[in-house]
Amino acid sequence: MTGRLHRRLKALEGLLGWLNEYDSRLSYTLPPLRDFLRDSVDDPAYRDLGFLRNTASLLQERDFGEAWAASVERYAGEDGFDTTDRKHLLALGSRLGVSDAGSQRKILREEIARLSERREELLQKRCKANRLYTLLGGSGGLAVAVLMM
Repeated sequence: MTGRLHRRLKALEGLLGWLNEYDSRLSYTLPPLRDFLRDSVDDPAYRDLGFLRNTASLLQERDFGEAWAASVERYAGEDGFDTTDRKHLLALGSRLGVSDAGSQRKILREEIARLSERREELLQKRCKANRLYTLLGGSGGLAVAVLMM
């Protein structure tokens, strides 16, 4: 469980970083989404998000929405996203790049807020799991010591 939880947290944090960076760039340079995606896939912070890399490669033959959807379906699970995350990613992909910068920033901020809440839930879950493992580890060690007496 902790391995899966760790992968999911890492994926959420990577996606949050990517969305925050795009939001920030929209404020200043207004890059087209396709260009931003192509430029960002080589960034070490996003390298583990296979669905982003695949989306960028599919942009040569498909529009953004189709490339995003195909990539989420194929790679997001491997990246660590669960079914609920993938559903939200699909919805996000259908909304990105189809409106003006102000609307895009609103969409990004909403998704960033949702993912931040999800991340906090997972961090609490991980903390709870770590406490349980620590408690069981200590209790298990104590039980062995008592049995050895």
